[in-house]
Amino acid sequence: TLLSLVNAGTPRLQLLLVPLLQKLLVHINPDQLTLPLKESNAVQYLLLCVAKALQLQLRDRSSKTNLETSIDQIPENDWLSGTCSQEVAREMVVLLRGLRDDSPVWMKVIDETIQSLLSNLKNLQKSVMVPTQYAHIMHFWMGLAALWVVGGDQKLVAMINQKKEGKKGEEDNIKYCDNHEDETTEATYHCASCQTSLCSDCDRFLHLPKAQRAHQRTAIISDTLSVDVHEGCIRAKLSILFIIIDVERLKAVVQTRQEPGGTKCRFCGTALSSDAPSNLAGPVCTAADCLARASQSCIKMHTCGHMCYGVRNEGECLPCLHGCEPQPTDKKRTQDHDDFCLVCYSESLAEAPCVQLDCGHIFHSHCIKTILERKWQGARITFGFANCPACKQKINHPSLKSLTQPIWDLYDEVKTKAALRLEFMGLAHCDEVTTPGKPFYNDVAGYAMDKLAYYMCHKCQKPYFGGERQCAAAAPENFDPTELICGGCAPGASEQNCPKHGRDYLEYKCRYCCSIAIWFCFGTTHFCEECHNDFSRLQDIPKDELPSCPVGPRAQKLTDTSECPLKLEHPPTGTEFALGCGVCRNARLF
Repeated sequence: TLLSLVNAGTPRLQLLLVPLLQKLLVHINPDQLTLPLKESNAVQYLLLCVAKALQLQLRDRSSKTNLETSIDQIPENDWLSGTCSQEVAREMVVLLRGLRDDSPVWMKVIDETIQSLLSNLKNLQKSVMVPTQYAHIMHFWMGLAALWVVGGDQKLVAMINQKKEGKKGEEDNIKYCDNHEDETTEATYHCASCQTSLCSDCDRFLHLPKAQRAHQRTAIISDTLSVDVHEGCIRAKLSILFIIIDVERLKAVVQTRQEPGGTKCRFCGTALSSDAPSNLAGPVCTAADCLARASQSCIKMHTCGHMCYGVRNEGECLPCLHGCEPQPTDKKRTQDHDDFCLVCYSESLAEAPCVQLDCGHIFHSHCIKTILERKWQGARITFGFANCPACKQKINHPSLKSLTQPIWDLYDEVKTKAALRLEFMGLAHCDEVTTPGKPFYNDVAGYAMDKLAYYMCHKCQKPYFGGERQCAAAAPENFDPTELICGGCAPGASEQNCPKHGRDYLEYKCRYCCSIAIWFCFGTTHFCEECHNDFSRLQDIPKDELPSCPVGPRAQKLTDTSECPLKLEHPPTGTEFALGCGVCRNARLF
């Protein structure tokens, strides 16, 4: 009953059941469980939760197929009742790994179930003719779920990758490259004209001459399956299929191997005719997107014969992503040409010009440029976007300097202003900075950057202080960039310019009453204390419905007096207005 509920119950119920199952199942023999569905076991029930949370992208470069789908595409049956969230799926993987570690009985059943499901993957690649059919096969989804469990356990990875005993290659129907003659390099194609079995690289080289390009070659389908973990992604290589599962996004990308024969575009895989125009960047079709990528790609070739996958005119070429060159000592390469770009996660690194950042991680050049050009998300200036998506070190590459230099110049400016503002607020020697063991011990600038919020002025394009970070978090998601105005550009600022301190420390009227503001939030709005505590309600009041001066806290009309508490003329309630220099009046903003 619990296993059924964990698949078909509400999300809240599912999350409550997981810890209960963790305590119960380890004491139960899985073979003694009576399950409502025939030909199933408890492990498959748990794996089904994982499969329901996966998103699948099917790619076939030969047929130009690029389908994004989920398990919902399978016709409704008893197995598919209910849904599972990503949170439940992650908890289920942890549960399965825990059961395997804590119980020999469960380990046996889990290992047998996983091996059976992965064996189904091997068989499916022999029977499925159209790539989109995979999305409609339950065993395929269960195999993907099993791979996710395998990928996080090095013992399981070793078990899957371990070669069977016996004559080499015989048990798994493996054929090795005749050209290598090392009985190690697996053959992927068989050429009927040459009567040889070749690996992908040898097939490419030996069939480059025009006389050999028309040779009839067929793909060799063996029963081999290798699993590894690259940059948080689980990769499985079969004869026909290449599977990548992004554990963080719960997305699986399945790519089918291209059919052999003829020269193909290095970017999109389109077959090229014998009279196709040559390109310095290698075999490239005439599609606009491919030609654009070719114009940005490095035109050099490595000594191993593979094209460089880097960008045009870079000082140092990208290492060969086929692993032909020894690993550099300064930038260890952890990715290869089969890996998908960790930004777009829709194409492999080989399908577009790439850059290797100083940290060693490799991405599509255009993907990294897009991140840098879009900058921060939301109104508050942040700099997390300028860090490597994989390891969070600073993005740095010679070809990106025109984009990264202004970003880090802005970072230095905000950092300096934030440290000065913290000093002005009297917090430069607070406990967060002076207490050993605290995250910002002896790091005034770091604490200032974390605590304070800065915004980009729409008018002067300079960063300005806009309140504390906690207020920025409460700001509405949809904001109008034209409302982001610094103190120097705000209405009334020019008349209130302080000859000693300029406009940086102007004091403002509360937007919703006739009081001096002590809060500045969202980069747009000044509040007094009481209006700040009631900001959510006040922001929902239309401007034309706000009371006229005199107005008390919380936008309440003052009826006992006709004189403004500020004793000066000012714009209508709901409008930002500068009162004068707060430093000169011996007043602090906070």
